Amino acid sequence: MQASILQSVFPQDTNSLGTLFAGTLVGWMDKAAAYAAMRRVRGGVVTAAMEEIAFREPRRPGRLRGPHQPARAHRRLARAPGGRQPRAVRAGPLHPGGRRPRRQADPGAAGAGPHGLTRVHRLDHVFVMCAPGAPEGRALEDAGLECVRSRAHPGQGTHNRCWFVGDLMLELLWIDDPVAAASPGVARLRLPERDRWSETGAAPFGAALHGPDGEPPFPAWDYAPPYFPDGRVIPVAVAPPSEPLLFITPGVSVPTDPERPAARCEIRLPAWDPAGPMASLAVAGLTLTTGDPLLSIALEGGSRTVDLTPDLPIRVRF
Repeated sequence: MQASILQSVFPQDTNSLGTLFAGTLVGWMDKAAAYAAMRRVRGGVVTAAMEEIAFREPRRPGRLRGPHQPARAHRRLARAPGGRQPRAVRAGPLHPGGRRPRRQADPGAAGAGPHGLTRVHRLDHVFVMCAPGAPEGRALEDAGLECVRSRAHPGQGTHNRCWFVGDLMLELLWIDDPVAAASPGVARLRLPERDRWSETGAAPFGAALHGPDGEPPFPAWDYAPPYFPDGRVIPVAVAPPSEPLLFITPGVSVPTDPERPAARCEIRLPAWDPAGPMASLAVAGLTLTTGDPLLSIALEGGSRTVDLTPDLPIRVRF
């Protein structure tokens, strides 16, 4: 079985010699193996071992085309209770490059999602806390992106404005009722801390996933938004506020359209908990890196860049 993943090497991914960290490359290889393995066993997997890895030449910032000598990784899989028996899958040769993982699986396979991957949760939308009214969003509109929706969240104390960037939705979220945002049913979201992220150290980001069954692939608690009818709940990952607010969205934000280009998203934070929910997931199109907080969204072949830093930690290329 062969798996490919396309990644870009950014300056923060390099060492003092200006070449890609080996550990980062191994992480990308591990993610590519996960995509292939999850499709094969039709369920969640974990990495037990990797072996036979050889690095033949350095990689510098720019598009990764794949090493000349592919590395091979041996991946032992464990299934959740009730699934198939654990098995070993040799996913190799593995290399960054080629088509994106979300396009590789057979769309006609049983249980396959709209992008062809089986039982893999996908990124639906991301949010960033912003100033009231989202004045920073004007730069997105000036560059040609259209605000597709704006609504209040009664009882949660927030309001948003949203833009489609390819098959991903970008949401700018602000607090318009501090009392509601700190109320007992909402406080666990830690929105006030996220809003003052530069002072509190909380992550100003959120990431919404959707999958074929709506079940969270991480330990979660049930959040009942006050603006939802009939007591519906959203599964929210159990994680400290230093990590993005990760949750399962009940619907799909961006209308399905095969002509929409696939978006790549990078979330950068000072540190990630390797055992945390985001670092433990394999999400198509999402990369986690370390450094000053920044959310980067990029479309393949994009020629325009909107950089909202330092007002907001957002950079969009489309």
